[in-house]
Amino acid sequence: YHKLTSWGMDNLKVGPALGIGTIAIWDGEKAVRVAKKDSTTCLVQADGKIRSQVKTTYYGWKANNTKCNLTSLISIDAGNCASHMELLVDKTIDNLATGIIKVKGGELIVSNNKNDEWSYIATFGKQSLNKDMQGLAIFARTKQIKAITEDELNHVIVLTPDNGYAEYYFMPTWELDNEPVATKEAFIKCIDEVMHRLNNKTTITIKK
Repeated sequence: YHKLTSWGMDNLKVGPALGIGTIAIWDGEKAVRVAKKDSTTCLVQADGKIRSQVKTTYYGWKANNTKCNLTSLISIDAGNCASHMELLVDKTIDNLATGIIKVKGGELIVSNNKNDEWSYIATFGKQSLNKDMQGLAIFARTKQIKAITEDELNHVIVLTPDNGYAEYYFMPTWELDNEPVATKEAFIKCIDEVMHRLNNKTTITIKK
């Protein structure tokens, strides 16, 4: 599945890195994925034409020196190339983290404007296993961003949850996708569209 076939391919080799949007804890030097835990449950909460959701609960997660329960809810809507990650922890955790794998050929792009409700980190370049142009982006609430940093394997966003809750979006693009993104300019346009939606609330008015 790491080679191109008629249905496509798995074009990002992750290994011990974060890939794109993986949940982690920042230990002060590196991002550590959810590893030490008592048990895990997973539920397909929605599987429809408009929205799909997967809910996962990690019981007894050892996050640095705090043992907690972590629930994640991943949602993706029709017509949206960005997936929504919502996290809820039952203990005080200051260093939740996520990030993007470092790949040779991937240019780092960062926007962290304190006046915007949302910020992002992204990479773009010939970083797919098929040597195609690929873009990877993570969007996080600016007020929840504790730090934008890196370790040996990843570009990292460190998050401070609000009453145990944190959220972010992650978005991949690919030159050979059904809606191909082959240039940096096209990738930035995709990012700008997501940022516009996130930074501008949608108002629905029902007229009787």
